[in-house]
Amino acid sequence: MKKFKFRLQKLLDIKMAFEKQIQHELAREIGKQNLLRDKQQLLRERVEGQQHAFHESMRGTGGNFNDLKSFHRYSEYADMVIASSEAEIEAMQPKINEIRSRLIEASKERKSIEKLKEKKHDEWKYAVNRAEEKELEEINMRIFHDQQRRNSYDT
Repeated sequence: MKKFKFRLQKLLDIKMAFEKQIQHELAREIGKQNLLRDKQQLLRERVEGQQHAFHESMRGTGGNFNDLKSFHRYSEYADMVIASSEAEIEAMQPKINEIRSRLIEASKERKSIEKLKEKKHDEWKYAVNRAEEKELEEINMRIFHDQQRRNSYDT
Protein backbone atom coordinates (compact mmCIF):
# COMPACT_ATOMS: atom_id res chain seq x y z
CA MET A 1 0.00 0.00 0.00
CA LYS A 2 1.10 3.54 -0.64
CA LYS A 3 2.64 5.65 2.08
CA PHE A 4 0.40 8.35 3.57
CA LYS A 5 0.83 11.69 1.84
CA PHE A 6 -0.94 14.81 3.06
CA ARG A 7 -1.68 17.11 0.14
CA LEU A 8 -1.59 20.23 2.31
CA GLN A 9 1.75 19.40 3.94
CA LYS A 10 3.50 22.36 2.31
CA LEU A 11 0.83 24.68 3.66
CA LEU A 12 1.23 23.14 7.11
CA ASP A 13 5.00 23.60 6.89
CA ILE A 14 4.51 27.25 5.94
CA LYS A 15 2.11 27.78 8.85
CA MET A 16 4.59 26.16 11.25
CA ALA A 17 7.45 28.32 9.96
CA PHE A 18 5.29 31.44 10.27
CA GLU A 19 4.36 30.50 13.83
CA LYS A 20 8.05 29.96 14.72
CA GLN A 21 8.89 33.34 13.21
CA ILE A 22 6.29 35.01 15.43
CA GLN A 23 7.59 33.07 18.45
CA HIS A 24 11.09 34.39 17.76
CA GLU A 25 9.75 37.92 17.40
CA LEU A 26 7.94 37.59 20.73
CA ALA A 27 11.06 36.17 22.38
CA ARG A 28 13.11 39.14 21.15
CA GLU A 29 10.64 41.66 22.55
CA ILE A 30 10.29 39.87 25.86
CA GLY A 31 14.09 39.60 25.99
CA LYS A 32 14.36 43.37 25.60
CA GLN A 33 11.80 43.84 28.33
CA ASN A 34 13.64 41.42 30.61
CA LEU A 35 16.91 43.28 30.05
CA LEU A 36 15.23 46.46 31.24
CA ARG A 37 13.86 44.66 34.28
CA ASP A 38 17.31 43.27 35.05
CA LYS A 39 18.73 46.77 34.75
CA GLN A 40 16.09 48.04 37.18
CA GLN A 41 16.85 45.28 39.65
CA LEU A 42 20.59 45.94 39.43
CA LEU A 43 20.03 49.65 40.11
CA ARG A 44 17.78 48.89 43.06
CA GLU A 45 20.40 46.57 44.51
CA ARG A 46 23.13 49.17 44.00
CA VAL A 47 21.05 51.89 45.67
CA GLU A 48 20.33 49.55 48.55
CA GLY A 49 24.03 48.70 48.84
CA GLN A 50 25.01 52.37 48.74
CA GLN A 51 22.35 53.17 51.31
CA HIS A 52 23.67 50.47 53.59
CA ALA A 53 27.25 51.71 53.11
CA PHE A 54 26.15 55.30 53.79
CA HIS A 55 24.36 54.28 56.99
CA GLU A 56 27.45 52.39 58.15
CA SER A 57 29.67 55.39 57.47
CA MET A 58 27.18 57.63 59.32
CA ARG A 59 27.36 55.34 62.35
CA GLY A 60 31.12 55.17 62.33
CA THR A 61 32.21 58.71 61.58
CA GLY A 62 28.99 60.59 61.88
CA GLY A 63 29.23 61.35 58.16
CA ASN A 64 29.19 64.72 56.56
CA PHE A 65 26.82 66.82 54.54
CA ASN A 66 28.65 66.22 51.21
CA ASP A 67 28.32 62.45 51.59
CA LEU A 68 24.62 62.83 52.29
CA LYS A 69 24.21 65.15 49.32
CA SER A 70 26.11 62.73 47.00
CA PHE A 71 24.06 59.76 48.15
CA HIS A 72 20.84 61.73 47.71
CA ARG A 73 21.80 62.73 44.12
CA TYR A 74 22.75 59.15 43.29
CA SER A 75 19.50 57.87 44.74
CA GLU A 76 17.44 60.41 42.79
CA TYR A 77 19.30 59.58 39.57
CA ALA A 78 18.76 55.84 40.11
CA ASP A 79 15.06 56.40 40.82
CA MET A 80 14.78 58.47 37.65
CA VAL A 81 16.49 55.74 35.57
CA ILE A 82 14.28 53.07 37.15
CA ALA A 83 11.14 55.10 36.41
CA SER A 84 12.33 55.72 32.85
CA SER A 85 12.95 52.04 32.24
CA GLU A 86 9.57 51.21 33.80
CA ALA A 87 7.97 53.59 31.30
CA GLU A 88 9.85 51.81 28.48
CA ILE A 89 8.65 48.44 29.77
CA GLU A 90 5.06 49.68 29.85
CA ALA A 91 5.43 51.18 26.37
CA MET A 92 6.59 47.78 25.06
CA GLN A 93 3.57 45.95 26.48
CA PRO A 94 1.06 46.81 23.70
CA LYS A 95 3.48 45.53 21.04
CA ILE A 96 4.06 42.34 23.04
CA ASN A 97 0.31 41.86 23.43
CA GLU A 98 -0.17 42.36 19.68
CA ILE A 99 2.54 39.79 18.91
CA ARG A 100 0.94 37.35 21.36
CA SER A 101 -2.44 37.72 19.68
CA ARG A 102 -0.82 37.10 16.26
CA LEU A 103 0.89 34.04 17.73
CA ILE A 104 -2.41 32.72 19.06
CA GLU A 105 -4.03 33.23 15.65
CA ALA A 106 -1.14 31.54 13.84
CA SER A 107 -1.30 28.67 16.30
CA LYS A 108 -5.03 28.22 15.69
CA GLU A 109 -4.49 28.13 11.93
CA ARG A 110 -1.71 25.55 12.28
CA LYS A 111 -3.77 23.41 14.63
CA SER A 112 -6.76 23.41 12.29
CA ILE A 113 -4.57 22.14 9.45
CA GLU A 114 -3.00 19.55 11.77
CA LYS A 115 -6.47 18.32 12.75
CA LEU A 116 -7.34 18.02 9.06
CA LYS A 117 -4.12 16.06 8.55
CA GLU A 118 -4.99 13.74 11.45
CA LYS A 119 -8.46 13.21 10.02
CA LYS A 120 -7.06 12.41 6.57
CA HIS A 121 -4.47 10.08 8.14
CA ASP A 122 -7.21 8.26 10.05
CA GLU A 123 -9.21 7.91 6.84
CA TRP A 124 -6.12 6.59 5.07
CA LYS A 125 -5.46 4.08 7.87
CA TYR A 126 -9.09 2.94 7.70
CA ALA A 127 -8.82 2.46 3.92
CA VAL A 128 -5.54 0.55 4.31
CA ASN A 129 -7.05 -1.71 6.98
CA ARG A 130 -10.13 -2.33 4.83
CA ALA A 131 -7.94 -3.19 1.84
CA GLU A 132 -5.84 -5.56 3.94
CA GLU A 133 -8.96 -7.21 5.37
CA LYS A 134 -10.39 -7.61 1.88
CA GLU A 135 -7.13 -9.13 0.65
CA LEU A 136 -7.06 -11.53 3.57
CA GLU A 137 -10.68 -12.52 2.91
CA GLU A 138 -9.83 -13.19 -0.73
CA ILE A 139 -6.85 -15.33 0.30
CA ASN A 140 -9.03 -17.23 2.77
CA MET A 141 -11.69 -17.72 0.09
CA ARG A 142 -9.09 -19.08 -2.35
CA ILE A 143 -7.76 -21.43 0.30
CA PHE A 144 -11.30 -22.55 1.11
CA HIS A 145 -12.15 -23.11 -2.58
CA ASP A 146 -8.88 -24.97 -3.13
CA GLN A 147 -9.68 -27.21 -0.16
CA GLN A 148 -13.20 -27.73 -1.53
CA ARG A 149 -11.81 -28.72 -4.93
CA ARG A 150 -9.30 -31.10 -3.36
CA ASN A 151 -12.05 -32.65 -1.25
CA SER A 152 -14.28 -33.06 -4.32
CA TYR A 153 -11.39 -34.71 -6.25
CA ASP A 154 -10.67 -37.02 -3.35
CA THR A 155 -14.22 -38.30 -3.17
